[in-house]
Amino acid sequence: MNISKLESAIEKKLDELGVPSKLNGYHYIKTGCMLVYKDDRLLSLVTKILYPEIAKIHSTTVVRVERSMRNAIDVMFKRNDKLRKRPTNSALITTIVASLQ
Repeated sequence: MNISKLESAIEKKLDELGVPSKLNGYHYIKTGCMLVYKDDRLLSLVTKILYPEIAKIHSTTVVRVERSMRNAIDVMFKRNDKLRKRPTNSALITTIVASLQ
């Protein structure tokens, strides 16, 4: 899948889940999904490699990446009646990437 199609598919999934695109966490989750799609080994190294890579791409800190993603997921969870349990950052990325393959 080329980059623009991948980006569009991730954005569509995030929109379906109710993650507001105005939040920084939306963009960090999207970037995380793109990175994991390319290399799924990053899921086992979320705090050591994935968050720092997202932070580097977006010129921010690892703490802000993690917190912003968590906030975006909280908003999504409150908007989405279908979810019984709030997913973790890595669980959401895993779910989105799995749905693309």
